[in-house]
Amino acid sequence: MVIAKIKVSLLFVAFPAILGAQNFERTVFQFSAVPTLNERQNSLLQMEMNSKKTGGGAFFFKSLLVPGWGQHALGAKKAKRNFLVSEAVLLGSAIGFNVYRDWLQQDYIAFASSHAGVDPAGKDAVYWADIGDYLSIYEYNESWLRRRSLDNLRDPEAGESWQWDDLQNAQKYRSMRIDADKAKTWSQFAIAGLITNHVVSALHALWLHRKQSRMAAVNSRQYLFAFQPAVAQKGGRLEVTFFF
Repeated sequence: MVIAKIKVSLLFVAFPAILGAQNFERTVFQFSAVPTLNERQNSLLQMEMNSKKTGGGAFFFKSLLVPGWGQHALGAKKAKRNFLVSEAVLLGSAIGFNVYRDWLQQDYIAFASSHAGVDPAGKDAVYWADIGDYLSIYEYNESWLRRRSLDNLRDPEAGESWQWDDLQNAQKYRSMRIDADKAKTWSQFAIAGLITNHVVSALHALWLHRKQSRMAAVNSRQYLFAFQPAVAQKGGRLEVTFFF
């Protein structure tokens, strides 16, 4: 009689445990419906292959050709605007200084023709510098004769003669020529800036592409875990698997 009561008691105790185990098993299998490790690795490999298809070289050459183009393709609107504005300013400066230099050059040539009797045909930059340093061709030749340098002498009869009508006009001419040289220098600086802007934009696009690729790879990682029952010879065990 006592044994029968013990059996009935064990049955009442074991039945809820068995029922709970069955419910736990169904819950475990439902929660385990996540991508397998192989599926996750294949997904990451596919994303990496897609990233390589649109490599950074394409964005590099786009920005090298037109600053900001590569940034536009990568969705970096602020960087695109900055490079485009820099390009416009530098290009405008290069053109503006070059035009200004041409105006000054035309002005000082016309001024020298009027006040020094210069024939501008066939004259080089050295000649235009010399006539600003000496009042006449004779003063110029005397200076080089004192240095005993006959190779630098100029022939008054070969169209190289000049004679300033006033010292102030000679000084004014020299100032105009120096201003023209300064404008040329600033134009060259602007051109150098343009080249630098293209190179920096290209390097920035390449860096931005690599940064976005790394961020995409990090964001694509999903840290998942699943419970999975495992059957052993005696009893059982519970395995916890992490997918990332």
